[in-house]
Amino acid sequence: MAAILLALAALSAAVPADRRAAAQGNLLQNPGFEGDYQPFEGDANRRVAPGWAPWNAPRSAGDPSWANVTPQSQRARNPNRVRSGEGAQELFELFATFTGGVYQRVNVASGAPLRFSAFLNVWSTTRDDPDRSLEPAAVTLQVGIDPQGGTNGTSSAIIWSEPQRFYDEYRQLSVTATAAANTVTVFVRAIFLEPVRHNHVYIDDATLVVTSGTLPTSTPVAILPTETPAIAPTATPEGVIPTIIATLPPSPTPEGFIASPTPEGIFVTSTPGGIFVTNTPFFPTPTSDVLSALPGRINYTVVAGDTLIGIAARFNSRVDAIVLLNNLNLNAFLRIGQRLVIPVPAVQPTVTQPALFGTPTAPVDVAILNGPTVNGIGTYIMQRGDTLEAVARRYNTTVQYLVRLNGIVNPNALVIGQVLAVPGPGNNPPGGTVAPTIIPTAPISVRTHVVRAGENLFRISLRYGTTINVLMALNGIVNPNRIFVGQVLRLP
Repeated sequence: MAAILLALAALSAAVPADRRAAAQGNLLQNPGFEGDYQPFEGDANRRVAPGWAPWNAPRSAGDPSWANVTPQSQRARNPNRVRSGEGAQELFELFATFTGGVYQRVNVASGAPLRFSAFLNVWSTTRDDPDRSLEPAAVTLQVGIDPQGGTNGTSSAIIWSEPQRFYDEYRQLSVTATAAANTVTVFVRAIFLEPVRHNHVYIDDATLVVTSGTLPTSTPVAILPTETPAIAPTATPEGVIPTIIATLPPSPTPEGFIASPTPEGIFVTSTPGGIFVTNTPFFPTPTSDVLSALPGRINYTVVAGDTLIGIAARFNSRVDAIVLLNNLNLNAFLRIGQRLVIPVPAVQPTVTQPALFGTPTAPVDVAILNGPTVNGIGTYIMQRGDTLEAVARRYNTTVQYLVRLNGIVNPNALVIGQVLAVPGPGNNPPGGTVAPTIIPTAPISVRTHVVRAGENLFRISLRYGTTINVLMALNGIVNPNRIFVGQVLRLP
């Protein structure tokens, strides 16, 4: 008897996962995302598991370079992000937002009641810890079924599951629908709303089953390229930054819509076709009560790429409180250079709050600068209240020059005590911190690259075997998402 059981176990192990899944009622091909991942339509940056195809919402003409990009895809690189077996589908981008996922078409009996499920996992972070999402982007996760078998992931015919948001764990999402044709299409969708350093979604262990009635025979269906209609760009006033950085087309059937705010105050429309993030954010009517929990005040000047969501997250504040305190229009458009007062939680008594209006004098403006120099380069130690702009002004130079000189990635993330190389004597007296000894003394010839349509800094860095940080330092780039077609980049 034991020998028979062992033989049966060996036979089961020898049966491919696809056939075992089919025997258990799963109609999908390669539900575990195993096998040899192949480039989709010849694109080596879009590798997908056999039986599946990638899709993404298209860009609009007015989108910034980091918004609504075509995500890269591959077999999951981090084994901790694989739920079972040896593979999981990974879609990702760096410093960019995207709306997309994977889909598969399956032959079924028209009228069959179906349930599609898949396990999803998200890694989104401004840091590099591969197992933790620190300061993540807002994300919406869903699975869907197109009962008519279409391949357009933005179609209003798709029935989507309830939107969910979670990080660093696998959760199963499910949706039910009735087949309206002899072919249906199942979709997985992730919507990343903020361009943080890493935006990754992982997909594993999907199932499509008939919930009752006769089990139809699953027949492979050829995967066709997704045809997505062009979306007319939304006119945006010059110099204005919309607070929502990822958009989908509005529902063609707005009757009976339900508007509901997410925790970030993003306007979400629920329709039979799913949810769509629109250019018009929704904020609950702010009341003075929200300010009572945020008694502190910080002055802030809007820079390129800012959103109310991001500003609120950075200062542990709330969108509705910022709107109320600054008397903002509920459409919440921000302008570069706009001054905002940010309400923040109570701080320790030892910390001096900035004045409500006006900017206090930075220590660098009054510091005695008599430190040592080498080839005209000294060091400045950042003090409380200093900014890179103030340091640049004191040394009669530019922020871009200091960024290049110091290899700074984010000029807004300097810390007290950070030592900067500066073009002149610093605030470290003789005998203190020594000046840098590695100083460029003569110009050197470098290679260049001209930015083309569809490129981003990450892909350019891969092409030339370097990193985003190196390219940013060489070219004085403050925001890696702000490059433009025709821009000439210096290469290492």
